Amino acid sequence: MSHATAAPTRPALPDVVVEHLEEHGFLSLQRRKLLFADDFAARRLPVHEARIDAHWDGLVVNMPASAELAEESLESDDPWLLASAARAWLALTRPSTEAILERWAELEPEAAASWREALRGLGRDALDALIPPHRRRALPPPALALVVDAVAWNGDVELAVDVARDEAPFVRLAVARALGMAGSIDPVDAPLRALGEDSEIAVARRALWGRARLAPEVALPIARQHARGAAPDPFALRVLGLLSGPEDAGLIADGAATDAGRPAAFWALADLGTEEAIDALVKLLALPHEPTVKTVTEALELAIGPIPREDAAAPATSAEGRAAWEALEAPSGTRLMRGRSRPWRGAKSEEPMLWRWRRAIAGARADDLWLAREVPDGFFTGPPTAVAHPGE
Repeated sequence: MSHATAAPTRPALPDVVVEHLEEHGFLSLQRRKLLFADDFAARRLPVHEARIDAHWDGLVVNMPASAELAEESLESDDPWLLASAARAWLALTRPSTEAILERWAELEPEAAASWREALRGLGRDALDALIPPHRRRALPPPALALVVDAVAWNGDVELAVDVARDEAPFVRLAVARALGMAGSIDPVDAPLRALGEDSEIAVARRALWGRARLAPEVALPIARQHARGAAPDPFALRVLGLLSGPEDAGLIADGAATDAGRPAAFWALADLGTEEAIDALVKLLALPHEPTVKTVTEALELAIGPIPREDAAAPATSAEGRAAWEALEAPSGTRLMRGRSRPWRGAKSEEPMLWRWRRAIAGARADDLWLAREVPDGFFTGPPTAVAHPGE
């Protein structure tokens, strides 16, 4: 009787290891874009995630070469490669807490965002092993901010609640974002309310979003207050566009007439997608400033889809915008996104990710919490941006 012998261990091929790390970063960037895509069915996301997992498995089986490459890549200028390298270094090398804190001692904001992305993907058990819970409250502020976000992303907001009054603004920034990831408003309402009045506008905006998602009946009146006047908060306008109803179309349109409210109000009207909102955008196409009209055109297309026009390189005219809208023949009361009904009324299996995200942030379904915690690029500054940033 013959006995099988173990296959000899083969040395890792450097080019293959590099490819696994680079592809993991690139596919992670793509995943972020796909979460808000209007032409990518939600059912297809697991297939993309399986590709990411395959490259991660490639890093695991190529140890220790993978760990060495990951550590070398911790100085990368590519934010998504850095995020993948940081995750690999943490998960595969299993450095001591002291070694991790030394790495985080002087992080620039851009690098901190990549580390935030890396930590989110580790899982609770790995986080507990690397940064034990009993050490977290005494962490220096930069490290505390990263860990607050990571443990909340993995389902535990207790640390965020405990350090909500921290003196460091960037810790409170992380706390405000983290509290919005809670499963319900009950344990986080008080700290979110306090952070909503923070002197740092970036902190207050994240707190408003957390409350708007978890308790819209309380947060939307606050958003309306911030959206009024000659200098409305662009983010408050976006919150109304995403989570309110037709009753706020006029308020958002008023914001579009202010220097402070533009261009966020254009996108808020598109997010609203009601007849009143679309009509306001069509009228704004008559503005005399071409760069502004170009942005209005982009926002209007978010609501009604592509606008056929005589000069494809030029912004749409009011006549072209109205013609495209009327051609849809949408029933009265229909809210539109990319020219289709919202909520999604097509085959359930074909629901695009953008519709799925809008459904997730508006509801309280437990199976949507993973998606509801995500936000598009540039979200907390008002208008959307094209660049995909890790750790948003």
